[in-house]
Amino acid sequence: YSRIVATSVLGEVLHCKGELTRSLALMQQTEQMARQHDVWHYALWSLIQQSEILFAQGFLQTAWETQEKAFQLINEQHLEQLPMH
Repeated sequence: YSRIVATSVLGEVLHCKGELTRSLALMQQTEQMARQHDVWHYALWSLIQQSEILFAQGFLQTAWETQEKAFQLINEQHLEQLPMH
């Protein structure tokens, strides 16, 4: 669990610093680890972050598809009431 958190935090730091390619890779890694360990709120968080990064990079269609994956995860795992601030 701590590795998921650490990877997510590092990805967010890189995102804030504008290192979008590296940040995206770490957020994808976070999603993969979170799904493996059924840590659904981190899987959702990483999908939201991936979408933001892809949008910032100009990959609008891929950003949209990533958001669709996030909505699918919300429905599958019943995360409708999960606050994401």
